[in-house]
Amino acid sequence: MRHKSGFSELLTDRIPIIRLGQSNIASRYQFATGNWGAVQIGKQDSIHVYHTYSHSLITTAQNAERSVWERIEPHPVGIPEAGPKMGHWGLDLATALEERGIRVAILDWCIGATSLDYWAPSEAASQYDEFIAWIQARLAELITPRQPIVLFDQGESGIGTCDTWASGMTDLMAALRTDLGYPTLGVVLQQVAENSNLYDAGIAASKVTYVASDTYSRLAGVTTQTFIGTDIAHIDAAGGRRLAIGPDAAGIVSYLTGIKSLLGITP
Repeated sequence: MRHKSGFSELLTDRIPIIRLGQSNIASRYQFATGNWGAVQIGKQDSIHVYHTYSHSLITTAQNAERSVWERIEPHPVGIPEAGPKMGHWGLDLATALEERGIRVAILDWCIGATSLDYWAPSEAASQYDEFIAWIQARLAELITPRQPIVLFDQGESGIGTCDTWASGMTDLMAALRTDLGYPTLGVVLQQVAENSNLYDAGIAASKVTYVASDTYSRLAGVTTQTFIGTDIAHIDAAGGRRLAIGPDAAGIVSYLTGIKSLLGITP
């Protein structure tokens, strides 16, 4: 079992939150801003494993970063990890879920600049076999895990060779539900912000089409986001929190709301 000593009790009875997608999964919160909000640094009981913080396709050897289970907390980023510790919206989400009595274990497979055909198993460019094997191995390390929930943060880099975004997503979720053994596996999709320079109206519409066709999917997104400096692609600390936990408002539907809906939790 891959975890730090004394962590067995923290691997028990968790809902795995599987975060798949591009570089905004990392959503690094610059320490220098001091904008930590209500996050209780280092005090989360929640646990996670990080796959990578890469903003581009990188080699398998580099993908070993943060490969053991550990408490969820801010940490340095990069390969190798260096510099001040930084937060991320996964930490905010885990904290918000735990406050509602939902114990989670967060799994991240974050590869920047990936088109949808990287994820959809039927496409020639797909790396599905690699990441599904990794996910299955990590889930096997948990003790009596509950049914996972997938968060899919992708769209900025297009669909590649998929016919439509909806068709590629249908392909991906059918495979995940079969290979993970959960026919009702839920997924919350991220909608790229309209004020991002990577927004694509056709992909956005296709995501809506997909969600309408799949009982176990939900859509999250922030119509007008905030970004890191002049980089109108990567969301900043405020943007990450808004996407992760809200508060929901006009033009904002959080991942937290999508997860609660999948779990039948109201309000």
